[in-house]
Amino acid sequence: YNRAKHLSQLNLITPMVDRELIRSRVLVCEANLAAANGNHGLSVRIRKEILDWAIASEKHHNLPGFHHRLARAYVRRGELGLADEYCRKALELATQRKAHSILAYSRLSLAEILVLQNKLDQAEEILADYLTQGDALGGLFQAKVLLQYCKLLVVRGRDHEGNEVLEHCLECFLAECDTPRQFWLIDEAIAQVNETGGVHGSNL
Repeated sequence: YNRAKHLSQLNLITPMVDRELIRSRVLVCEANLAAANGNHGLSVRIRKEILDWAIASEKHHNLPGFHHRLARAYVRRGELGLADEYCRKALELATQRKAHSILAYSRLSLAEILVLQNKLDQAEEILADYLTQGDALGGLFQAKVLLQYCKLLVVRGRDHEGNEVLEHCLECFLAECDTPRQFWLIDEAIAQVNETGGVHGSNL
């Protein structure tokens, strides 16, 4: 894929404003593809490029989202310090702009980062808040909350409870999944728990 060639062709046929927006969307697709292929270094580089573009655009409405996605890319690379930094910036911007969806997902990502940093009490405080809300924020979000709670339980050595939460988590994923990418989330969920330490005795 020759990005430079395709972007130069876009320059000939689109106005400047549309050109920049299209370019950002091309980069987002490339970052997503890199992450799906396990090339997290490339994903980070592209997402930093996207964020630089968004900051230069000054009033870009999705600035909190771009910070959050870069934080997620750093999580996948295992660079937890940078992940924490960009996640907290996403939280700050989302709060300022009343971007409630990004705020919720950024808090959830922060909980994951805290689990990986072994700051379990702080992570549990965030997760407990969401667990009391049930599926008020949507079934897919609830599944992701349950996934992080499962990982926290496994790290605490409470595998049996973690196994029960994982089963509930996967039920939520299955209820919400209607695209191949969402079904891929189920495999990713199981892989994440296994990486954390595994849940013994699961039949899933």
